[in-house]
Amino acid sequence: MDKFLPFKLKKARERTGLSQGAFARALKLSSEYISLLEAGKRTPSFATLQKISAFLNRDIAFFFHERDATPPDAFTLLFRAETVDDRARLELQKFRHYCDDYLPSK
Repeated sequence: MDKFLPFKLKKARERTGLSQGAFARALKLSSEYISLLEAGKRTPSFATLQKISAFLNRDIAFFFHERDATPPDAFTLLFRAETVDDRARLELQKFRHYCDDYLPSK
């Protein structure tokens, strides 16, 4: 089982302020099952993970990432796109440099 799921699940539940029992009741699951999930002793089915994700307003991928990463910026996504040809990529790079020079540093 992925090592991040139990930790992320527990932290996300705790952020809601719900006990394991209240969280389980809200999801129509047993508190024992939630306890086993948070301890890493059980793996949820995809359907259960979808239910938990929806309740916590999180993407399923959240539970499998090492940390809450900042999403890539728009330029990074554009540069990854396979449909961007070399000419467009060059123009995007120029525009990115322009934006970097224009916008104040963080």
